[in-house]
Amino acid sequence: MFGFLEILGGLALFLYGIRLLNAGMEKLTGEQIQKWLERMTSTRFRSALFGTI
Repeated sequence: MFGFLEILGGLALFLYGIRLLNAGMEKLTGEQIQKWLERMTSTRFRSALFGTI
């Protein structure tokens, strides 16, 4: 039972860290990444190509 709680706690900390990283990256890059992704995935072919990379 204790091992399960350790895994659950570790997963919670990991997900919290990912959330903080995501918020920080959004503040840092703003809309630049979104515009870049829209350009890179403007057609189905480019989307598939970009997705495989």
